Parts: sequence; C-alpha cells; structure tokens
Amino acid sequence: MLFAAIPTGGTLQAQVGEVIDVRYFDAHALPEPLIWWHRQRIQDALHGFGGSVAWRQNVTWPFDAQTTHETIYQRRDQAGLPRQELYFRFFGQHDVEDETLEVGGTEIPPM
Repeated sequence: MLFAAIPTGGTLQAQVGEVIDVRYFDAHALPEPLIWWHRQRIQDALHGFGGSVAWRQNVTWPFDAQTTHETIYQRRDQAGLPRQELYFRFFGQHDVEDETLEVGGTEIPPM
C-alpha cells in the first residue's frame, strides 16, 4: 500500500510498531534496492492517480497455501533476515510485465 500526501508542515515521524523508517525522496533518486512492486505505485501517485488504481502482481506465492504470515515472519526472524531481504529472497526482482492494471485510469510507462 502506498500513501501519497503533500507536506504542509510539522516533522515526519515514524509510528513505532508500524514502520521501520520514513523519509522523503526525490522521484529520480529513490532508494535502492526498492521492492519491485513499489515503483509502479510511486509512479501512479506522481501522475495523480491516487485512490483509484489497483495493480495485481503476477507472481507465484512461494509458500504452500497453509503458510501464514506469522510463520513466514518466524522463519525470517530465525534466519536473521531483514524484512527487505526476505522479500527479495522469496519474490526476487520482476519487470513491469509482472503486473496487471486491474482498476484505474490509463496505464502509464513504468519508472
């Protein structure tokens, strides 16, 4: 999920227990590595497609159907993996062809 907003004042603060870090980035200087499915959402927000765009990631769930998120996080913690490394290990890097626009306006070029 991506939330887009325009800062109007105050200080950017992370909500403890919900996020690890929060920062502002220039659209052309996004941090790397970046989980692949976030790029299109950022591009949508920059083009003003907020609130009405839904993409489907066309990837295979790398776990059996009974595997819960809690089990996945336990495996991550036992292996000592950071969250980002867990996603890269199980979902890898993909291309724009690995996503399908399901709801929203016209498809725009990927970042």
